[in-house]
Amino acid sequence: MARALDRLDRLNVPRAGQALYWQECHGCASSLAIARLCRTRTAPGIVVTESQEQAFQVANELEFFDPEHPVDVFPDLETLPYDTFSPQSDVVSERLTFLTKLQTGAARLMVVPMRALQSRLPPAEFVRSQTMVFETGDDFDCRTQSHALAEVGYRVVDQVLEPGDMAIRGSIFDIYPVGSAVPIRLDLFDERIDSIREFDPESQRTTGHTDATRLMPAKEYPLDNDAIELFRTAWHVAFDGDARNSPTYQQVSEGIAAEGVECYLPLFFEETQSLFDYMPAEALFILESGAHQAALDFWSEVNDRYAKLGDDPARPLLPPRRLYLHPEEIQQRLRPYSRIGLDHEKTRKRHVVSLGACELPSVDARPRTQDPIQRLRKFLGNVERRVLVTAETRGRLDHLDDFLKRGSVVATQVGGFA
Repeated sequence: MARALDRLDRLNVPRAGQALYWQECHGCASSLAIARLCRTRTAPGIVVTESQEQAFQVANELEFFDPEHPVDVFPDLETLPYDTFSPQSDVVSERLTFLTKLQTGAARLMVVPMRALQSRLPPAEFVRSQTMVFETGDDFDCRTQSHALAEVGYRVVDQVLEPGDMAIRGSIFDIYPVGSAVPIRLDLFDERIDSIREFDPESQRTTGHTDATRLMPAKEYPLDNDAIELFRTAWHVAFDGDARNSPTYQQVSEGIAAEGVECYLPLFFEETQSLFDYMPAEALFILESGAHQAALDFWSEVNDRYAKLGDDPARPLLPPRRLYLHPEEIQQRLRPYSRIGLDHEKTRKRHVVSLGACELPSVDARPRTQDPIQRLRKFLGNVERRVLVTAETRGRLDHLDDFLKRGSVVATQVGGFA
């Protein structure tokens, strides 16, 4: 094991504009290599996966191998292209939190599914300029501030339950900030913030106190008067027909966050950006072997849905290139960066680095036989490296430990991979 880790410690980051390809990276060997490669880097590392499911799996592996450094996932909206309903507020919260951390330099190691990388985003300046900070002692007018928060996507409710909610009750202003784990309560005295408390939305009980809170926009688009006017003008430029027949156009004109309006994101801004525009030049991209094919597949899906859904005059659609990056554009935007490709199939012949990982043989237990862990014991007898066995919970770990002992395999419990 020590020799294998020494090999990983000698891995290098390619220069900007160059690519290396890792081979013999079976199982989660690539995640171990990425964690060790990026643990001392100050520039961000971005792992691009084929799917969202794979993104969360890789993030879990990275945090397992390096629990001292958090891993941020930039999730997909979890809606289909041109859907008629909007993504869940917690998903939007995670995305805006991710973008804010990128801007402040707080994000170090990130995982992004390909379809999220292909999506066009609000300009970085929008996320930066629409962030508000409230501190104890600040002047605070409920009517003015609730109007300002509504313009960046917050909604008035009777009781705050999820990110993007706000509620006003006399001298109390409750709000659930996007990106926050808990809602906050502003206690006001003579239009001034007297205290800021964190509370449980279910019980309404105070769970903590703070001197300041930061509020990010609750949507990836604005709803102030200027944005609405820009949306209306851009709509008439993009589409023929009578806009009065479109419920989406009418609702946005009235300052309402219409369901499914995300597929009209470019109409709210002079121009959109992509995740590449948030990234520093020294960022490192690590691409899963099927990432490019995932981009092609998603592009095909987008065009299919555009062809099927684009004939409704009440809901005209923007062409795919207004909303997503073409796979060729993804390749072009990647070229200036340092890149590592995971080559599981060993298709590359140049600029190749071997991680030296071997495919694990079958060590499945056979509970109904006289010797259930015969395969595992045979493997342990033939391998010179230490073997780490993991379980999902402490209870399952104890059960597994007893099971191994009955097969004459004694393991030492440890606190983690380190």
